[in-house]
Formats: sequence, structure tokens, C-alpha cells
Amino acid sequence: LLAQCAWRGTIILLAAFAAGIALRRASAACRHFVWMAAMAGLLLLPAAMRLGPKWEIPQAPVAAQATYAQTVEVVASAPASAPAQVPLPLVLWMSGAALTAAWFFAGRMRAWQVLRRTSDAAHSSAIMVELCREAGIRRVVRVHESARVSMPLTWGILRATVVLPVEAREWSEARLRTVLLHELIHVERRDLLAQTIGQAASCLYWFHPLAWLAARQLKVERERACDDAVILRGVPAADY
Repeated sequence: LLAQCAWRGTIILLAAFAAGIALRRASAACRHFVWMAAMAGLLLLPAAMRLGPKWEIPQAPVAAQATYAQTVEVVASAPASAPAQVPLPLVLWMSGAALTAAWFFAGRMRAWQVLRRTSDAAHSSAIMVELCREAGIRRVVRVHESARVSMPLTWGILRATVVLPVEAREWSEARLRTVLLHELIHVERRDLLAQTIGQAASCLYWFHPLAWLAARQLKVERERACDDAVILRGVPAADY
């Protein structure tokens, strides 16, 4: 199954790279969708191979030549089966997947620790409410601040929170509005869900270099798509 997923996953990734080249003049959001679909395809590939229909070549029936006594004799003379052992490739894959998952989990735990020590950013909450109203977003997007972050970040798939550095108190209203709009677009596009899909695929295919390149492209196109969306909503490109 691992070998089958590896070479079929290679086909999916190569197709995504080819599509990315063909869509280089398209929007970043379109390319991001292609990479997200490729990573989701990698995740669904093992289940599809297990549960999907299998094509078998029919074989002509072979007449039985052994008598019942011969069959009993063969079975009786067969050695006792040895205890089942886990193949070495499976052990290596499980170890790599576990280490990769632990690495991603550690990063999320660090972000969660930062989020626990944040405080409400009263100077930005009203702007975020206004931006959500303009975008037609009914979800509550909280805005916090922390001295432990140097750049804005967004956390949470169901309950989104934007964390700003403490220095944001001194930003102009125009800059603050632009930064919050960028983070709000991440929430609107469900980019954190796409990031989770990419990380899960990276755990399963940790041994595949194309999977890591695809995860990187997913991140790059995500940021480009948000930049494009900010400009399309009226922020001058030169100022942004």
C-alpha cells in the first residue's frame, strides 16, 4: 500500500505542478485551490485504494489434481506459522510520520501558549467589527495582542482569533485596517483548514520531497491570494 500510494501520489503532485505552471497567469487563489486539492487527494488516496473497486483478470479454473488424502498430508506436514512481524518499511514510515506529526504539534502548542497569554486589543476590535460587517462575515473574529509575537497571526478554524504585536498600538488607522483585513481574509478563505490538510498530507508523505515542495507552494499561494484580495478591496497596491 505504501509503494502504491507513493507512485500514485507522485502522479498527483506532478499534475499539480504542471497545473501550477499552466495557471501562472491565473489568480493566486486559483493556484492555491489546485495545491489544496492535490494535498487533499494525497490524504484520500490510501482510503480510495482500500475501498475503491478493484479490477481483477479472470482466470480459467484449474482442475484439482490432489486427492483428499494428499491434501491432508500436505497440511499436516506444513510447518507451524511464525508470529507475524511488522515489515521494516512500515516501521520506518510510522516512525517518520510520528516525528513529523510531533513537529507540527509542537508548533501548534507554541502558538496555543502564546494565545493563552494574550489580552484584548481594544484599539482594534471596532475596526475588525466594521471589516466583518463589510465582508458579510457573521462569525465573531476576536482581536488580541501579545508582546511575544513580532508579526500578526491568525489562530483557530471554528473560533478565529487575530493576534497583533503590542507595537500595533502605535500604527496608523490605515495600516491597522490593512493588516486586519489581510488576516480577516485568511479567516474568510478558511486558510487554516487548508494548512491543516497540507500538514496532515506532509505527515503521511514525509518521505516524499514533492509533498514538501507542494506544502511550501500551498503556503506561498495562500499569502499571495490574500495580498490580491486586499488590493481588490480598495487598498492601493503601492501603499500595501
